[in-house]
Amino acid sequence: MRRSSKAYGQLKITVSLTIVFHMCTLLASTSAPTPQPPTTETCTIQFETGSELTLPVARTADAMKQGLMGKDNPGPGVIFVWPEPGVRGVWMKNTPASLSAGWISAKGELQTILELEPQIMEKRSSFEPAIAIIEVPKGTFQKVGIRIGDQVAKADCLSFR
Repeated sequence: MRRSSKAYGQLKITVSLTIVFHMCTLLASTSAPTPQPPTTETCTIQFETGSELTLPVARTADAMKQGLMGKDNPGPGVIFVWPEPGVRGVWMKNTPASLSAGWISAKGELQTILELEPQIMEKRSSFEPAIAIIEVPKGTFQKVGIRIGDQVAKADCLSFR
C-alpha cells in the first residue's frame, strides 16, 4: 500500500503540473493581442475650400485602439472611420504628442475641432454623431485652412448620406 500511495501522490503532482503548464500556455496565448501590421490604406480628404489632407486609415478595433499612442512624431496623423454614425470619443492615453482632432458628420461637415494635450486620460467627444475623426499634429487644421463647418467635397474612405 505504501508504494501505491507514493505512486498516486507522484501521479497527482505530475497531472497538476501538466494542467498548470497548459493553463499558463493558454493564458499566454490569449492575453496579449497579436501585433498587427500598420495600415497601408490611406485616404485623401478634400474640402470644398480647397484644403486637403492625406492620412492613414484606422478601421479595425485594434487599429483604432492603437491610434497615435506611443508616437513622439505622429507624422501626418490618422483618420478613424466607422461604417455608421455614432457619438465618438478619443483620449490621449500614452500619446506624447499634442494633437488636433476633428469630427466629421455623416453629411460630410467638420462639426468640431478640439485641441488635445499629451497624456490626458479625459475622453473628449463631439457629442454629435460622426462617421470619422481626424487626428493630426496640433495646429494642422489652422495651418492648412480647415475650420469648423467646412464641408468635405471628396474622400475616398468615406460615404456620405
